[in-house]
Amino acid sequence: MIDKEKRAHDLAILYMQMEIKHEKIIPAYTDDFGSFINEYEHCYAEILEYLKKQ
Repeated sequence: MIDKEKRAHDLAILYMQMEIKHEKIIPAYTDDFGSFINEYEHCYAEILEYLKKQ
């Protein structure tokens, strides 16, 4: 990963952890891994796009 990709990953993980902590999203304890992964990918893509503009 390049620096911006790594930063985007770290920030997406942090964002997901905060969402879980505040019960905005629920960790995938069932077979619904797809929506959990989609949420991460969405966060990652949005953050990466923002960082690329900097």
